[in-house]
Amino acid sequence: MKNGNTSVLIVDDQVIVRETTAQLLRLKGYEVVTEESGTAAVEYYRESWESLDVVILDMNMPVMSGHEALMAMRQINADVKALFYTGDNLDDRADEPLIEGPVSYIQKPFRNRDLIEKINQVLS
Repeated sequence: MKNGNTSVLIVDDQVIVRETTAQLLRLKGYEVVTEESGTAAVEYYRESWESLDVVILDMNMPVMSGHEALMAMRQINADVKALFYTGDNLDDRADEPLIEGPVSYIQKPFRNRDLIEKINQVLS
């Protein structure tokens, strides 16, 4: 299980979710950067993508959704590894096109252990 020196970008418009998730991952040894919007995340990714291992995106954000942000990041680096999280029921999103590549999903609220497991799946 890779934790040490794994760099993560967390993108969520909800401060409490973003910062709680960041704190959890930092305590587990991850290097974490946070952004509050898809737009800000894409700009950060454009400058720093080579130093990031995985991006965690909230699926539902105003202005630019997690899906739209990931598509923009893929224009920068086609091999971006991502984990989506959402408070919505994932079964309700079954009609949305699945995103190909190293992408996984987790439903909020999640257990810490499950988040770490999903990150490791995306990285492997």
